[in-house]
Amino acid sequence: MKIEIKKIILSLLFVISYLNTHAAYSGEPYFAVEESFALSATVENGKYPISTFIPRTMLLYVSDINNTKIISNRNYLQVKTQDGVSVFVDATTVSKKPYKNILGDNEVIFNSPISLCRKIGCDTESDVDTWKIHAGDAFHLTKDGNNGFLKIVGYRYEQEISGFVSPETLDEFIENGVVTRTDRRHPKYTITKVKSKSLNTKCSEIVSKGTSRKIGGSIDIEIPILRAFGIGVSGGAGAETNINITTSYGQNGHEYIFYTYRISDNDTHETKEFVAQIDYECQKGPLISPRNLISRVDMKDVTNDVVYSLLFSDYGASKELKQYTGAPYLYSVNSYRQYIDLMERLGGVFSDRTIAGYFLSEFNRSCRSRDRSRDLCSAHSYRK
Repeated sequence: MKIEIKKIILSLLFVISYLNTHAAYSGEPYFAVEESFALSATVENGKYPISTFIPRTMLLYVSDINNTKIISNRNYLQVKTQDGVSVFVDATTVSKKPYKNILGDNEVIFNSPISLCRKIGCDTESDVDTWKIHAGDAFHLTKDGNNGFLKIVGYRYEQEISGFVSPETLDEFIENGVVTRTDRRHPKYTITKVKSKSLNTKCSEIVSKGTSRKIGGSIDIEIPILRAFGIGVSGGAGAETNINITTSYGQNGHEYIFYTYRISDNDTHETKEFVAQIDYECQKGPLISPRNLISRVDMKDVTNDVVYSLLFSDYGASKELKQYTGAPYLYSVNSYRQYIDLMERLGGVFSDRTIAGYFLSEFNRSCRSRDRSRDLCSAHSYRK
């Protein structure tokens, strides 16, 4: 009975978190008619930070198409992207009507330009044997085809454009964000997060082995983090008001923040949980200790014990970007090319396009619009 009550409490915490941070999104999706940079729906230090890049034709689920919010003298719509990220986007970059009202039943959208074979097995480098597909082109996936290839058909200036692609290549396009399948469930997941209230450190704080910490929130949030990172145990049966630290953690010049992410499949309703330790590089000061960047993120899927690690050094962004992002970052997407390259890398890490897109936004901070063309922001390559 006690275990069941704990589960109910934990579920309620995630529901409350979801209701506090997400508007109600329903109905047919709209889409981005132009590339843009979205603002986080969560205020940080009194501002809405630039959280993610929105490629052209990304599906957007709008909270209220007639209700805009003025931010920095511009009208923004609150939307949830096809990856399940709640953000504000410039209202002028959102289609005036839902996707189906404009693009019909075309279920394949190309988010980036590619060469499409006119015939099976062509040389994709040949201009003669390929169509040049533009970002934003929408195609219908037919049942025709042979030798295991799929045929897709679109129209340009009333002329039919048909080509062939293998199922494996199409799946690769989907995982890397090159293609969106509009006939699949979006967002694939509902993702909510809850921040630990008991385990986080301050800048340069080291939590020593053998110390005890008071529970600031629910023990059910803290226990998976304790177990995943091997840093402690709950205070004991019946008394569960303390956490006993069994392994010291923390680092000089760093700040550790812990989160639990609940990922619920919107089709199967299966759930899994990630716990994350976010390591910020910081500067300890007399009054405030600003965070400069995200040094690394370590995550564990506690459902199946899979571990994911994202290191700042692996992505190679400049450590000087804070002056242009205004917020700490693991990577900084400031162009379409950077977005595609990061989606490919993160898709390989998580083996799931939606989760990759979510965590791209979660740990990204783009440069401010006036600084985005600077080489420090735009010239860096995230290609493998």
